[in-house]
Amino acid sequence: MRDFARRWLAVALFVLPCSVAATPAPSSSAAWLALLHADQDGHSRIDSAGFFISAEGARDPQAEWQATLDGFRDDPALACRYPARWQLMRAHEPQLADLPPDACADYARWRERLGTRGVTLVLASAYLGNPSSTFGHTFLRLDADGSPLLAWAVNFAAQTQDQPGPSYAIKGLAGGYTGRFSLGPYYDKVAEYAYLEQRNLWEYPLKLDAAALDRLLAHLWELQHAGFDYFFLDENCSFQLLALIQASRPELPLTRGFDLFAAPVDTIRRLQAHGLIDAVAYRPALRDTLEGRLQQLDAEQQAAVQAILKSPGAVLPEQPRVLDVVADLARYRSAVGVLGRRPDAARKARWLALEEQALSTRSGLQQASGWLPAPAPPAPDQSHLSQRLGAGGLALDGVSQLVLDWRPALHDLLDGAYGLAADSEIAILDTQLSVRSGTWRLQRLSLIDVRSLPPRDAWFSPWSWQVAAGYRRDLADGQGLWRLAGGLGLSRTLGVSASLLGQAAAVLGEGGQRGLEYGAELVLRERWHANAPWQISVQHTRRVGRIVGDGDDRTWLRVGQHWQINPRWGLRVQFAHEHRSRRDVLEAQLMRYF
Repeated sequence: MRDFARRWLAVALFVLPCSVAATPAPSSSAAWLALLHADQDGHSRIDSAGFFISAEGARDPQAEWQATLDGFRDDPALACRYPARWQLMRAHEPQLADLPPDACADYARWRERLGTRGVTLVLASAYLGNPSSTFGHTFLRLDADGSPLLAWAVNFAAQTQDQPGPSYAIKGLAGGYTGRFSLGPYYDKVAEYAYLEQRNLWEYPLKLDAAALDRLLAHLWELQHAGFDYFFLDENCSFQLLALIQASRPELPLTRGFDLFAAPVDTIRRLQAHGLIDAVAYRPALRDTLEGRLQQLDAEQQAAVQAILKSPGAVLPEQPRVLDVVADLARYRSAVGVLGRRPDAARKARWLALEEQALSTRSGLQQASGWLPAPAPPAPDQSHLSQRLGAGGLALDGVSQLVLDWRPALHDLLDGAYGLAADSEIAILDTQLSVRSGTWRLQRLSLIDVRSLPPRDAWFSPWSWQVAAGYRRDLADGQGLWRLAGGLGLSRTLGVSASLLGQAAAVLGEGGQRGLEYGAELVLRERWHANAPWQISVQHTRRVGRIVGDGDDRTWLRVGQHWQINPRWGLRVQFAHEHRSRRDVLEAQLMRYF
């Protein structure tokens, strides 16, 4: 009996510490780490010291817990600054249960002013005019009673007065700006994105119960003065909004896995995977609305609109549809301009005056226009996944070798365009390695490759352009070259999409030789359907400077065909021919998107 008792006691003493250790302290709980925006190691992503009570709070969750607890005991009014912390700590610290809650008049008035009944995550489609929005932008709408346009919007953005350009992009990539949360009217966001920048908006209602909604708003109040180092690729607007939502549902690992890149559409997919999103509404950009309405005008009505645009001072006809389109086109041109040029003050005033005149005339007519709503395109979350891994073979002059591709983001012109803009390309760190006889070679390292090839027509006149920087092995002589290239041109729809761009590039060879290239490229594109594009490219360049082949003209013919099997798989075949060297390369790959 004594032996049994001793053995039982030994087992109990061994198991008891393990049981106690298995119960995590509140200061290491997922809920507390979420309120600190801390990772699993306890390091916070909030970079403003004023957010923390403890001097070690940004690196030590236990120290911040204890400092907050001491602060609440010494001054219960501190709960008004940290209402989400107060809610959490009262559930774990009995010594706080008897403290009377402060009235928190400012917080109560703020909550009453918001009147929030629900939350909607809004995705603005990609905007290539700003590096921080190249992949899109997300923000929250705090839904209340009444029109959604009158609701409040929660935005996270870099605080900068810089104009978009090289220094702006570099600082954004390196965390050189401070990001902060802010509140503003939703109608301002619609005006900025849908009207000024011509971006479609996708509205995803979040499935949050009353308790989760209360936690989200309480934590948003805490973040009023919090500053974050802003990184365009990972710790960006979409990631920080995901972290805010995680504070309302801390049991969900919403922010894990975004170590390299946080595409806005991928954060939406993460919320869908955890059951927080199951519906979407579409709010078209002004241009998309205009295109839909122009297609509903007959030839006579279109001619009337063109005549008014050419002579803005003319008497306007009492035709509801014509007046609607004139007002919308005048608003569009006051924001975007004509022929890709932003309007000066005089032109802007002229277009705004025409818009006001058209709206005034239209208001006197009682006849309905009878517009059919533009059909919603596929939502961005239905597109292929953002990262891509490819494996296949390459034959150069009949010699075969294996190739591996990896691209962390996001989309090229040959990828399936279902849910994406078919005339744009945004590729980051697109890398290709080849192996032959056990020897690996770097074939391509595209740091960034951005193309925008929107077609022109009688109503819209955008420029086509491209920017690219990276390394590529030259097909003609096998030499590795670094290029910084740009191009500008026009695109039209002539049965197929045709783009002609003038191009220039600074070139650096592997041996340190430097030079320039200039030339032109003609790109013909078409899609059998959204997920089966083909592309033919003819490029002619002349190279000058201290590089092998100085002064030689070079002409490339490239043909590509892609089949997007589903959002996770694709198959691609490409052929290239360089005229001067008579060299050919044929490449086939199976693509895995994830």
